[in-house]
Amino acid sequence: MVPDLDFSSIPAPSDKCVVCGRDLALVNKHPSLLNVDDQDRAERRDVCPECWEKMGEGDFFSFWLTQREPPKPDPRVTREEQNRRLLALFERICGLGEDRFRPHLYVLAHTLMKRRLFKWEGMEKGEDGVPRILFRNLATDEVYKIEEIDIADEGLVAVMREIECALAGSGLTASPSAPSAKDADSSPDTRDEK
Repeated sequence: MVPDLDFSSIPAPSDKCVVCGRDLALVNKHPSLLNVDDQDRAERRDVCPECWEKMGEGDFFSFWLTQREPPKPDPRVTREEQNRRLLALFERICGLGEDRFRPHLYVLAHTLMKRRLFKWEGMEKGEDGVPRILFRNLATDEVYKIEEIDIADEGLVAVMREIECALAGSGLTASPSAPSAKDADSSPDTRDEK
């Protein structure tokens, strides 16, 4: 006689083999057995493939192969790794020395200051009359002169999106090739050796 079984009452898979105690979370596929008692209550028993082979013919109502998803790696990035990526991006953009990335340097320098990797050292006006903010890298003691930028909210959002994409591995939207020696000579130097 077929029991009147509510299939939603079948328990979720267990993490251990009921016979040997092996961890089933790391097994891709394993047998699951279903027993039904006199009152049509479902009892699920999950076993590892090795114990299934040893069991032979068993007394159970039904069985199936349970397939488990492999454990997914934690997608979160540690704060230390975030800081390392931000600093590497800042240094890469500094090395390019291109004017179109001045807003990126400005935002990154402030972000690194907020994360306590940089320290605000003051302001100065360059020979060109443009005010620059002095940031000191606390690990290397290197001072960067970052041009002060008046950036609108829309521009700030766009720059932050580009930085997020670059950190995620997509690169900067307007990512140029390495500058030529001619470009490097004419680009503003953002570093100030102490």
